[in-house]
Amino acid sequence: MLTQDVDDDNESKKRIILLRIQALIMCLYFLAQAGVFLWRSDAELSIIAFALLLAHAAALNMTYHNLGRIVQRYLLFLSWGWIIFYVVMLGWDLGAQHFVFVLLIFACITSHDSVHYKVLEAIILCATRIILYFYTDYHAPIVLITGNYGAAFQILNTVTIFFSATALVLVFSQNSLEMEKKLIQYNERLKEMSSRDSLTGLYNRRRMKEKLQEVVNKQEKKGEFISIAIGDIDFFKKVNDTYGHEAGDTVLKVLADFMDHYMKENGFVGRWGGEEFLFVFTHMNADYAQEKLDALRRSISKIEVPYENTVIRVTMTFGLEEHTYSHDVERTINEADKKLYQGKEKGRNCVVY
Repeated sequence: MLTQDVDDDNESKKRIILLRIQALIMCLYFLAQAGVFLWRSDAELSIIAFALLLAHAAALNMTYHNLGRIVQRYLLFLSWGWIIFYVVMLGWDLGAQHFVFVLLIFACITSHDSVHYKVLEAIILCATRIILYFYTDYHAPIVLITGNYGAAFQILNTVTIFFSATALVLVFSQNSLEMEKKLIQYNERLKEMSSRDSLTGLYNRRRMKEKLQEVVNKQEKKGEFISIAIGDIDFFKKVNDTYGHEAGDTVLKVLADFMDHYMKENGFVGRWGGEEFLFVFTHMNADYAQEKLDALRRSISKIEVPYENTVIRVTMTFGLEEHTYSHDVERTINEADKKLYQGKEKGRNCVVY
């Protein structure tokens, strides 16, 4: 009942829920209050309490008819009015004036008005409480409630104020935290999307540089090995010229999936540009990384990429260099790139270290 949405696209569901909570709490408050008045055998005050109960029930009903702004104003002025009435009628000691703090919270978190308007509301509520204090200092309550009845009112007012303020703040803050969490997750997804190559899904060049530097900074402290390789698909231009660019894209995606899966246990791989890929072998010296690369090279040469009515097979050439911490990462990448071109000159489909 409380979380039912409204049909108005311009209305906030969060505000509607807050309005319903406040209206429902006050309905229960005035129901309990009417019980205290009946216990005291005060028919007139019981009727007033029931009337206020019905007034808040009407507000609750209006929240289901796309009247959020009207209900917010209605509850604000209704609460302001009955607080003044109760303090004048029953005096300061029963504590009805403390509801202005709940009213302040309610006004701030349910209003779509500007900050200046909310500050004005706060000033009015503050002035109301001060004026009521001085009024009761010079005027005795019209109805004096003491003893067990007075204690019952103090308990009822205290519980309602704390419960109402807690409910409003919890719902408001929970919603804000959920929105913040969604925003953080959305930003993380955007960040992840911006770090991936749109065709292959591998890390792009920018993210590879960042991730590689992160790994270097972390493993340098431990003195662990890092090996870096650059791989290039042999005669890739010929694939595009023979079968078309869509075929070339298919080859890139198939190889990227295979290499990404292969590198999961060895490090990570990213698309460096065009048909070039950068491989980072963590916790491996170049001798061990060379064995891994050679096994990858042999596996790639056996992959058959189906495209339309034909099967495309390609090979790859790799240049490998072990990272030296006395040099920067760019130098290691450049050395791997030089060895890649040495492999091209040697006839391709090999690993040069």
